[in-house]
Amino acid sequence: MRMYLQSGQTYWVAASGIGNDPVYVMVKNWVTNEATSSYTLQNGLNRIDATNEGNAFVTYFTDNSEAKNVKVFRQQMETGYNY
Repeated sequence: MRMYLQSGQTYWVAASGIGNDPVYVMVKNWVTNEATSSYTLQNGLNRIDATNEGNAFVTYFTDNSEAKNVKVFRQQMETGYNY
């Protein structure tokens, strides 16, 4: 998933396969070096109200070798297309 979030905008991210280990969307502006924002994802549709502008990336770390793969994709609500 590649996204660039703009401050003050609302974004929708769908996720599935999340188990006991947390999954986050992190937002970092590498040009201005603003503070990093993080948003915890749950299975299903997640609303993100961006508090800063920057590149968004998913973080998911686990020591469990039996953990399932996590699927994350952006939902374009106006058109219904997935990115």
